[in-house]
Amino acid sequence: MQHTIRAGALIALFLAAPPALAEPAPGGDDRSLKAAAGQEVQLGVYANVTAECSGLPAPDLRIATPPSRGTLTVRLVALNLKSESKTCPDRKLPALGLFYRAGPDWGVTDTVRVEAVAGSSTKEQTFTIAVTQHME
Repeated sequence: MQHTIRAGALIALFLAAPPALAEPAPGGDDRSLKAAAGQEVQLGVYANVTAECSGLPAPDLRIATPPSRGTLTVRLVALNLKSESKTCPDRKLPALGLFYRAGPDWGVTDTVRVEAVAGSSTKEQTFTIAVTQHME
């Protein structure tokens, strides 16, 4: 049995029923966040693990709706799960980090929709990013 873990500001078990550390935001895993013009913020971290907590290749990330006012970058990162995690506590797993860099315009909103695909399972997530002049 394999699970996909998505982390970032929220860490949740992606393809299993119960969340790992936090309840999803209202409306599912969709998130709203702020980014200062020209700055980079992390949208999420995506990992794939077995029930025995062995890391699998990271899920495929598909950009269903690209940003119109910024850029996305995907990087290989390490996901450090804390001892309180119900999914693989005290583990470091290979993962993909999804980052958004806001364009120079501020006072605008950008939307990104991604699909994380692990085997035959797909999880969609939408990010709504308010681009501000400075980080508040």
